[in-house]
Order: sequence, then C-alpha cells, then structure tokens
Amino acid sequence: MGPHKTCNSHLKDLGPMNIEELEPKSKGFQRHDRRPQRGGCRRLLLRSPGWQRVESPIPAATSRSCEPSPALHPRAAEGRSAGLGPALPRRGPPADNRGPPGDNGGPRLPPALPPPAPRHLGPGSAAALRPPVPAPRLNMARQPAGFLQEASHQIAAGGSAGLVEICLMHPLDVVKTRFQIQRGKTDPTSYKSLGDSFRTIFQREGLLGFYKGIFPPILAETPKRAVKFFTFEQYKKLLAYASLPSGLAFAVAGLGSGLTEAVVVNPFEVVKVTLQTNRNAFTEQPSSFVQARQIIKTNGLGLQGLNKGLTATLGRHGVFNMVYFGFYFNVKNILPVNKDPNLEFLRKFGIGLVSGTIASIINIPFDVAKSRIQGPQPVPGEIKYRTCFKTMATVYKEEGFLALYKGLVPKIMRLGPGGAVMLLVYEYVYAWLQDTIDSK
Repeated sequence: MGPHKTCNSHLKDLGPMNIEELEPKSKGFQRHDRRPQRGGCRRLLLRSPGWQRVESPIPAATSRSCEPSPALHPRAAEGRSAGLGPALPRRGPPADNRGPPGDNGGPRLPPALPPPAPRHLGPGSAAALRPPVPAPRLNMARQPAGFLQEASHQIAAGGSAGLVEICLMHPLDVVKTRFQIQRGKTDPTSYKSLGDSFRTIFQREGLLGFYKGIFPPILAETPKRAVKFFTFEQYKKLLAYASLPSGLAFAVAGLGSGLTEAVVVNPFEVVKVTLQTNRNAFTEQPSSFVQARQIIKTNGLGLQGLNKGLTATLGRHGVFNMVYFGFYFNVKNILPVNKDPNLEFLRKFGIGLVSGTIASIINIPFDVAKSRIQGPQPVPGEIKYRTCFKTMATVYKEEGFLALYKGLVPKIMRLGPGGAVMLLVYEYVYAWLQDTIDSK
C-alpha cells in the first residue's frame, strides 16, 4: 500500500481538502496528527522522515474523524508505540515544530500546552471538577461584622455602664452639688462637714432625698455614657491616621468624646441641678418633666434656659474625659496583665479608680462654675454667674482659691470608684456582646 493510498483512504471522512498539498519527501511512511487552531479550525499535520510539514485546514466540525486509521503501515504502528503518535487535541496557538538550528535528528513533537477550561466534560476536566477548599472560619467573636454592629455593641455597653454607675453613686452627687452651691459660712443652709451633710439631708428630706434629681440622670446617663464611649472609640480610630503617639491619641480622643458628650447632656444637667438645689421634701418637689417645662417656659431653650452653662459643661466633660481615658489606657498598657481573673479585675479597678480621682481633681473648677451658673442665683431675679471663666474669677475673688474645689471629697467619692465601675462594666459588657452575639 503506497503512502498516498494510506492517507487518501483515511482522509475520505475528513471532508473536502486539497490533496495536492500532500507532498511527501521520502518513500517512508507518513503519519498525520491534528492540532487545535484558533478560529474553530484544525490542521492536518503530515510528516515524513525528511521533516517537512504540510498543513491543510479542516473544519472543526469534522475534526473527530481525524483519528489514525487502524490499517497504518507497520512502521507507523511502531511510531505510535514509541510515543510519536498523534497527541490529544489541545487548544492554543500552533507550536513551532522546528528543532534548534543545525539539528537534523528527526522530527520533534510540539511542547505540551496547558489545557483550557473545557466547555464539556472530558478526560482533562477532573482537576476543574475538584470542589474548592473551604476558607478557614474566623473567630467572629473578636471581629464585629460591620460598623453598625460594632457601634451597637459600644452604645449598649456604654449605656449599661452609665446606668450602673448612676444608680450606685447618685447620693454622692447630691451631696457634692449641695456643697458647691453654698456661699461661705454665712450661708444659713451650709453644711459643716461631709458627715453633717449626710445627716442633715437624711433627717430633713428622708432617704429618698439622696436620690433627688435621679430621673434626669437615668434618662441622660444611657445616651450620655453611650455617646462617651462610642465617640471615644471613633475618635481613636480617626486619630490613627494622624500618626500621633498612642498616649497623646488616647488623650485627644477623650477630649473629643467629652466635648460631644457635653452637648448631649447639658439640658439634662440643667434640670438635674435645679432639682438637686431644691431643699423641700422629696414628695413636695416637682417632677423632672414639670421642671423642664417650667425652665423652657420661663427662659426658653437658649443659653439662658435649657442650655444654660454650656461652656462650663464643655470644660468639665472635655477635661475629665481627656485625663480619664488618657491615664487609664496608657497605664493599663504599661502594667502587665495578670492571668488570675480576680487579680486582673483588681488591676483594672485600681487603674480606673486612680483615673477617675485625678480627672476629678483637675476638672472640678469647671464643675463649680457649672453648678453656680445652672443653680439658683444669690439674688432672685438677678443673674450673677453668666459665663464659665468669669464665674471662676468671681468665686476666686470673693471666696478664695479653695472655693473652686468645693465638693471635691464627695466628687472623688463618686467619680473615683464610679469611674472604675464605668470602665469595668463597659469592657465586660462589650466583651460579652462580642462573645455571645457575634458567635451565633
């Protein structure tokens, strides 16, 4: 059987083609192979030991019939067994079958190309059908899902901290306000000592006298402390872009949170101070809503009415939070963590106690000015205390330097442990919310 007869008998199934292109260069056998060609065509590769390739395009639809005929020349069968047979169809550009310059060692097979992603299932599609490896599951208890979820955790933890603190420490806040509004020893309602104030209030006003004005703080403390801790966390994140030292960043974030908190809480402070300075029995004083309505009706919503003493409130909360957060987090990062939960609780409580004490000592002049501005004036109908720094100057001039620190002892008794309670409640409630809600 001649070489042309072998190929022609096999090429009958391949469709129309130009037989004149089949030009063997030797009397040996010719074998054919099919290679993918871009554009939906395939090529018929005819080779001979003389190493010449003749190509003829074949429609892709008829390329399945390009398998070698079983009636090949025996030498062709030997070539297939030696690995020189036709390769499986692969997509991609036609390979260059020429050997290196000067290499006449015979025909070379084109290099294998990586198979494309198959449109239909085939022998090479096993790797493509492997299921993707699932990503490792992260511990979502420490990574809130988004900003809203994180903000809700901070607000809930801050509100819980404020509610617990105000319920425990409000009696000391009443005593502190009473000390701050008395005007020297000539005031007939002045208290001789801290013990005398507790005894007098209990005898004249009863046990509930220590909880006068608590309803406005309860209404205010949840949003107040929520704003306090939430804004602190957000300002801290913003300051991370300013490349500030960590110690300074904590202090500046605390200052920003205090100023924001003051704007929210000042109307409640006006109502609270007005109720706390009322020395009538608890059952005889007006309710918080009645008192607020009366203030709005008399003086309006401005700086002489429900927002009276705003500058002093800004100074009080801004300075307190700046020292409070700055000292707590800097010292907390310095002192080593204890593995014992009880010792770790005492460590945090001690740092919070010192933080609240130092912050109270530094900001109390603003607190005295705030109480004088928002409380009753010495002469009814005449406003003596108007602005923050002018009120400080008047108190210093008339009553001396120590008058700016009136009420310091009850203030420290309240905000020293109260500051520790707030920080601990916030941290533990926030951690609990992350561990329970985020893990579901």
